[in-house]
Amino acid sequence: MQPFLGRISAVTLSALTALLVSAGCSGGTQQCLDAGGIVTSTVQKATALSEDPAGMEKALNDGAAKLAEVADKTSDDELKKAATEVAEKLKNLDVTNDDTAIKALEKLGTDSAKWAGQLIDAC
Repeated sequence: MQPFLGRISAVTLSALTALLVSAGCSGGTQQCLDAGGIVTSTVQKATALSEDPAGMEKALNDGAAKLAEVADKTSDDELKKAATEVAEKLKNLDVTNDDTAIKALEKLGTDSAKWAGQLIDAC
């Protein structure tokens, strides 16, 4: 049996993939797919770094920065707003020590599919 955090990651990534595939991002906007992929990739990286709070914080901040880039480059106001909001949520996760890192992973596990959905709905 996988450890708890591994199960969160597997379930989350499955849900995110299903959202991305089923949505198809109306209008064919590559930026929509990119934004959803950034959330998925960030969750993967943060989960892999679950025992390294500093590394996990870097992964979350990198993901937030990539979403901010999507927001800056898109001409779609709804996607801009959604990407900015999700970037802030990633950036604001507290991972200063092992305990807060575990709480951040739990939040990623429960909220990341919702965040990907928020980005896709904006498309």
